[in-house]
Amino acid sequence: MLIPFPPPSVKINVNSASLHQVKSYLKTVSWNKIEPKGKGPCPRRRQCCCMVGDRIILFGGTSPCPEQGMGDEFNLMDHSDLYILDFKPNLKTLCKIAVIQYSLEHSGLPHDIRSAEHPLL
Repeated sequence: MLIPFPPPSVKINVNSASLHQVKSYLKTVSWNKIEPKGKGPCPRRRQCCCMVGDRIILFGGTSPCPEQGMGDEFNLMDHSDLYILDFKPNLKTLCKIAVIQYSLEHSGLPHDIRSAEHPLL
């Protein structure tokens, strides 16, 4: 069972929180399905996932080898890839995504935009 930890705006003293307080919090939690853009990671396990500011960073993990079928838990493929889910992208990031998505000419862009965060720019 996944129990979301209260955000900082919800004041629950974790050291002395009663079960009633936690149940009360869980009744008010709402989940919203998001539709992220771009290519996401393949299904995996044993990955490292951290929230940094408004971004979730996912690194690595393992998944069954595609050649061996999805049922074999001993033939695993290790991943060393990195994915970032940005919940509040800034204008600079949105512009970079548009340039990549629509294959726009980028030679006239400033150097800090072309090389800072995406190898294609």
